[in-house]
Amino acid sequence: MVIKDWAKVTPKLSQPVLSCIEKQGFKTMTPIQAAVIPLIMSCKDVVAEAVTGSGKTLAFVVPMIEMLIKKQKEAPLRKDYVYAVIISPTRELASQIYTVIEQFLQEPELSHVTMALLLGGRPVEADVETIQKGAHIAVCTPGRLGDLLAERKQLNLAGRLKEL
Repeated sequence: MVIKDWAKVTPKLSQPVLSCIEKQGFKTMTPIQAAVIPLIMSCKDVVAEAVTGSGKTLAFVVPMIEMLIKKQKEAPLRKDYVYAVIISPTRELASQIYTVIEQFLQEPELSHVTMALLLGGRPVEADVETIQKGAHIAVCTPGRLGDLLAERKQLNLAGRLKEL
């Protein structure tokens, strides 16, 4: 039986994550969330497909935030490491994902986590500077990620990635 109650997810969700989910008014998990969140939190590789509006963003954002919380308990997050990269096919979707994550990072226990929105349409140097200042989470489009990976002289993004 699939559990749809956020408080009954195994492994258990942290209080900051549950608090943010409650503030956003999500009473129960959608089928995609109930199916993949426990798998991702158990370090399983997951490929999932679902229709627009089905809750896919929370299905990967919640486990990502939980993994960052777990890492933080092991050792302080390093400013010069990127711990998560989210690649979105469009600028609009990348911006939406960024906004969802921002809501989680407003929780006091998560306020130290930094994030960058890396999009084409502006000079790559601005995003290089953003990463150099520190971003634990990078939300980007494929083209801009390629640009940043190619910027080896100014930025060794591959060397900054802690996990992908």
